[in-house]
Amino acid sequence: MILMQHLLSVAASGANDPAILFLGKKITYRELIQEVARLSYLYQHEIGHAPRMALLTTAHPSVIKTAIALSNVQGVTIPLDPGATDEELAGWIRASGATHLGITSDLVTRAREMQSHGRLYLPVIEIDKKRGGEYDSSFTPQPGFEPKEQDPVMLLRTAGNVHEPMLVALSHRELQFGATCLRSRYHSRKSDRVLSLLPWAHPFSLFHGMLFPLMTGATLVVDEGRETVEFLDFLRDNVVTRLIASPKICRQLLVVMKNEQVRLPQCVRSVTVGTGALSLQLRKAFALMEVPVLTVYGQAENGWTIMMEDSEEVAKAIESPPLSPAYRPLPGLQYKVLDQSGDAIDGKDERLGHLAVTGPTVFLHYSGPEAAKKDLEDATREVKRGTWLYTGDLFRLKGEGDELEGQFMAREVDAYLHEGEYAFADATDSVIQKIVGVEEAAAFFMKNAMGKTILACAVVKIPKVTLSDQEVIQACRAALEEVSVPRVVFFTDALPREASGAINRFRLQRIYAGTLTG
Repeated sequence: MILMQHLLSVAASGANDPAILFLGKKITYRELIQEVARLSYLYQHEIGHAPRMALLTTAHPSVIKTAIALSNVQGVTIPLDPGATDEELAGWIRASGATHLGITSDLVTRAREMQSHGRLYLPVIEIDKKRGGEYDSSFTPQPGFEPKEQDPVMLLRTAGNVHEPMLVALSHRELQFGATCLRSRYHSRKSDRVLSLLPWAHPFSLFHGMLFPLMTGATLVVDEGRETVEFLDFLRDNVVTRLIASPKICRQLLVVMKNEQVRLPQCVRSVTVGTGALSLQLRKAFALMEVPVLTVYGQAENGWTIMMEDSEEVAKAIESPPLSPAYRPLPGLQYKVLDQSGDAIDGKDERLGHLAVTGPTVFLHYSGPEAAKKDLEDATREVKRGTWLYTGDLFRLKGEGDELEGQFMAREVDAYLHEGEYAFADATDSVIQKIVGVEEAAAFFMKNAMGKTILACAVVKIPKVTLSDQEVIQACRAALEEVSVPRVVFFTDALPREASGAINRFRLQRIYAGTLTG
């Protein structure tokens, strides 16, 4: 089944239900399908079959309509993050092989400057101005150009937190399953209204904030860019039931509410957090407002979601949330953890190892320039072995079947196996951050001049404070096992972070690689 067919099946049981709310206006599922059909004809006529359109946009209904319309003409959509630099965007576009650049009208100047700086010459299409009103409201593809379920229709960018960012190819199948399998963990209703506070270019936001509501018959609320108390009024006026956010955005939202002495509207049933877990302190802050926080673990290579917390379980434990998220499996996916030899650790008792997952959401392949084809094939085989996706993360599993429970431990690059026991870089962070004079810190593993793996840490000092590397090391030695004590300390002005606000330890490894001489 292709995306359009799935949307038709959703509309069959609620054609007049609201699919999208934007600027106070309602677009029903019937209207959405008709508008997508007309755009499909328009793009087929204006740019032909199998276009590759990069989308540099703010949140707007035209993004959704364009993506589905392009999939109807065997096209590929490449969502771009408007928060990225011009250099990043240009590299992103080149790697994708985009033939056109779709934008919303508010980004005309940005797109022009980006293309100029990057020496790109793609035809620019203002997608929010495209209507296709002259075309039929029921689309039929030309013979020989019928879209197929396995056609790649979207290229999503990985976060770049364990290697350089790459483009992941997903078909109709992965997009549909990646969205609909979330229904069981949300225990969703058609009356749900979902709003994402992250750009849709992020795979987490794309699946949870855009595709999930539309593929399950709920309503997608489009962010109008309001801030502070006006934003809370916006949630109330649109009866938003589910918010999609990052830890950074949640912190900002709580600060606003504290300063203004207001709470989240009662209509909000849950806040879903991806790209990192919310601290216990912040989860308790939401618990005081009786709002469950659902944490999601995922990767672009798996339709983003691999495991997530169950909304009903979190709601029951809202008064005493666990120290760390308890992830639950998704329908249609299978999980296993592997030992150092690559063998599956069997049984249903608690087991720690390298997580692998298989199911209908696993990506097709990495995509990029033709010149890099061999490297991309090798990279795909490295993480996708047969039908299994090797996540590159350490996980603790317990139980089996519907009773399976998972706990994220660390990325493999942020852990080190020492005499049969794992040492985790983040276990050192909290100790260093308690040292007087430390503003923030992050531990990470790197190779020394002899090729041996050692634990290092990067420390940002409070201005005008005197602090030596030996003082940091001694403080760690007094509080940690020897394996978790850093062997070298680097003082820096700032720590590299991901878009979500999480520290990027992979970049720290690259920054300090080759700096140790002994």
